Amino acid sequence: MPTATPAPVDPRGSVPDLPDQAAYDTLSRDGVTLRLRPVAAADRASLGRLVQALSPRSAYQRFLTASRPAAVDYVEELFDPARTTDTVLATWRGEVVGVGSTHRLTPTSVEVALLVDDAHQGRGLGTLMLEDLVARSRSRGVRSMAAWLLRTNAQMLEVFTHLGLPLHTEVEGGDTLAVTLSLRGTAELERAVAERQRAAVVRSLTPLLRPQSVVVVGAGARRDGVGHQVLTHLRRGEFRGQLYAVNRRGHPVGGVVAQRRVTDLPGPVDLAVVAVPAESVLQVARDCVTRGVGAMAVLSAGFGESNGGAAAEAELRRICREGGVRLLGPNCMGLVNTERALRLDASFLPSAPARGPVAVIAQSGAVAASIVAMLAARGLGVSTLVTIGNSPDVGPADLLAWAAEDRRTKVAVVHVESLEDPEQVVRSTEAMVGSMPVVLLKSGRTPVAASAAHSHTGAAAADDAAVDALCRRAGLLRVDSLTELVDTAAVLAMQRPPRGGRTVVVGNSGGTGVLALDACAEAGLLGPELTQHTVMRLRSLLPRSAAIGPLVDTTAAANLAQLTAAVSTLADDPGVDAVVAVVIALEQLPAAIVRDMLDQVARDHPRTTFVASGVELAADPGAMVPAVADPRHAVRALANAVAWSAGASERAWARSAAAATTAPALGSEPAPAPAGGTGAPVVPHERDEAARSVVQEVLRASPTGGWLTPGQVRTLLRDHDVELVPVIEADDPGTAAEAAAMLPFPVVLKGLGPTLLHKSVHGAVVLGLRSADEVRAAAREMLTRLDDAVTDFVVQPQVHGRPELIVCGVRLPRWGALVMVGRGGVDTEVDPDRAWGLAPVPEPEAAVMLRSLRCSGAVRGPHGQSASDPHALTRLVHQVSELMDQVPEVVELDLNPVIVGDQHPLVVDARVRVAPTPDLPWRAGLRRLRE
Repeated sequence: MPTATPAPVDPRGSVPDLPDQAAYDTLSRDGVTLRLRPVAAADRASLGRLVQALSPRSAYQRFLTASRPAAVDYVEELFDPARTTDTVLATWRGEVVGVGSTHRLTPTSVEVALLVDDAHQGRGLGTLMLEDLVARSRSRGVRSMAAWLLRTNAQMLEVFTHLGLPLHTEVEGGDTLAVTLSLRGTAELERAVAERQRAAVVRSLTPLLRPQSVVVVGAGARRDGVGHQVLTHLRRGEFRGQLYAVNRRGHPVGGVVAQRRVTDLPGPVDLAVVAVPAESVLQVARDCVTRGVGAMAVLSAGFGESNGGAAAEAELRRICREGGVRLLGPNCMGLVNTERALRLDASFLPSAPARGPVAVIAQSGAVAASIVAMLAARGLGVSTLVTIGNSPDVGPADLLAWAAEDRRTKVAVVHVESLEDPEQVVRSTEAMVGSMPVVLLKSGRTPVAASAAHSHTGAAAADDAAVDALCRRAGLLRVDSLTELVDTAAVLAMQRPPRGGRTVVVGNSGGTGVLALDACAEAGLLGPELTQHTVMRLRSLLPRSAAIGPLVDTTAAANLAQLTAAVSTLADDPGVDAVVAVVIALEQLPAAIVRDMLDQVARDHPRTTFVASGVELAADPGAMVPAVADPRHAVRALANAVAWSAGASERAWARSAAAATTAPALGSEPAPAPAGGTGAPVVPHERDEAARSVVQEVLRASPTGGWLTPGQVRTLLRDHDVELVPVIEADDPGTAAEAAAMLPFPVVLKGLGPTLLHKSVHGAVVLGLRSADEVRAAAREMLTRLDDAVTDFVVQPQVHGRPELIVCGVRLPRWGALVMVGRGGVDTEVDPDRAWGLAPVPEPEAAVMLRSLRCSGAVRGPHGQSASDPHALTRLVHQVSELMDQVPEVVELDLNPVIVGDQHPLVVDARVRVAPTPDLPWRAGLRRLRE
């Protein structure tokens, strides 16, 4: 294998070799839990055993020689920082099963080496370790990664080929293949990693959600016991697999074979449902690991949700992770899968859910029970139902990945009190673009509710703005109540998603029709311009007293035939996307007949969306049209469906545009993404050099971090293509006057100082200065008034324009970087007109954020024309988000005000704070189980 003199490790972006921080749990291709971490000094013996156990074939393919000394030398090299840059170790149940490493060739290129135990080859370990090493190499500014393989080593060549990065291969010496990966493109890699993650998650959940054998631990003779209830539900539901029970005496329960311990069971077990006191759960978990159980659903309470239970919950997760057991709960009500070939009801819900198209994921068992009852009232059942409880392991992201692969599921509804794994939620929903809607109800919007959620679940409630940003990125529909959750799910599950928002209201009651029409206007559903043919036909069909327009009031005089013809005619109009039928039941129009009529019209018009209201229609599992008694609720649900459909179209377009972007060839610079494109950011290498230098300079001077000086801010922003309005720094009133003479008047004088972060609040900003003398006088007055608070000054030309915006970034625990755009200047604090996004924000998403602002009309101009470059604002938001994403030490960034002028937006003022980051940024794109 070619070698090179090792170059010194570049300190820029270096990753600390801290196994405790860098370690994480992940899943193999076949869904088995593994742990990845850097090599530690204590691993020398384990690595020696790994290479000694290699088959001659594997040793030859890895080291290009059958010589064992070559393998021993490689192990020694792993512990030599002069020869090895990064290492990654894969362990399974505490046993070392793979190792990978990179070795510096040049300052911007490395050689990669991978070694997998023979017994674990073909399970995707090589790909997992390669993803890890790619992420860390990128963080060091590495541009390319090389490897030398035997041409016959098809398995390893496949690992490199399908990774998702541009690949170049070249034959060397007849039987050796030189493989080079370009690390500069990320879009395809991110898509490939997300797809591998979803596939592995689904495979890992098979023992939980599609078990062939179930044991209920704690199923005794007491009928009111939770374990007994679960066993009863499994039997009554006619579970199609093997069923066991475990109780203290080992006595059969209801004819089900029982043992005293899980380890005593006669056959293999996929799922253990645990309903024993909290103090007994850890031993049950150890028994499940010993027995080879695939998954546990722990119904027992007394863990993270209670005082003193957090340590036991952490130990429970550790046992399950190390033993390869997926853990649902603790403190949950179980799970249901209504698949005909399975019939799994491993829960103690009050009533068994009917079979249907809705996947239910709920943190609270009580909420899950309410959702089931409300769905049943609308004639809907569930495909799967999972209550997650405290969810230290299996969470919403995992279950959404499962739902995306379940063909029976048309819509998923999610209730959570906290979101612990936002990155994984985004990855899980990527597979659902344009196909399966997800409706989210997150409690804890208010400070009081957030505090209650914290005490109930033992997890900190996420910032509400971050949740909204997640929903925008992931395409989730966020709702405010259980009623809205179920109504929206009904609209999306029972019909195709709406083509658009052009909605007409039709019914036999003017009063309720007007309520619906008001709701349509408030929800932004546009009334269509009916064609002349539609209007003439309606006039010929309906009574003379009927009103025809956005509200078609047939009046109570209309009979069934006239009402049917009116609804059908409106559905035929090419300008109508949705019909809200507000019908009052009359003696000649019983509710059941109205239901049948609407369902038939819906079948005849599959391209039109229908919602019924104004009458309580009986639940019917075969119904086509969702019925919501309150017209406002019906319209709100329809508006949510319209919003999801529009967002799905936008995301599908953005995804196809990104997929069409050609990856850069080796040795060439990548082409810039088109305006409005969504190509993932290129690794910033040289561009980040100045930014990293600024950050290191500040952290050397102040290890805890601090605010950047104006010059440092300008350097940092310029490194990411964000330019400030020209500014000149000054030490005193005299130099401030000299600086002003170099600029066109009028100018602005600003005082600087550690306590003057909000300058206008302290009176440290003076506008409209028209001469050097005025600048000198204003500086002296400011010094007198603010005393020692002012240490320096800046002078800049005064910029005129409206409106003023703010673009800022902030870093939150668990969420990473968020970017906000909103009304700026002095209005920032008094008018919370803002939109948030998760960094990095693609330009199309930035455009959506800007359009969502109430002040967006002013940005567009008086007659809808653009007040500036139409892409400049979205580009600015995108660039700020890239900076926040790529420089993790930046914890706060404000551009305020950003003035929308006649051309490009002008950034008048900026402030940036940096701090040492506890995160390892390279881990963000890896396949990690929740932590």
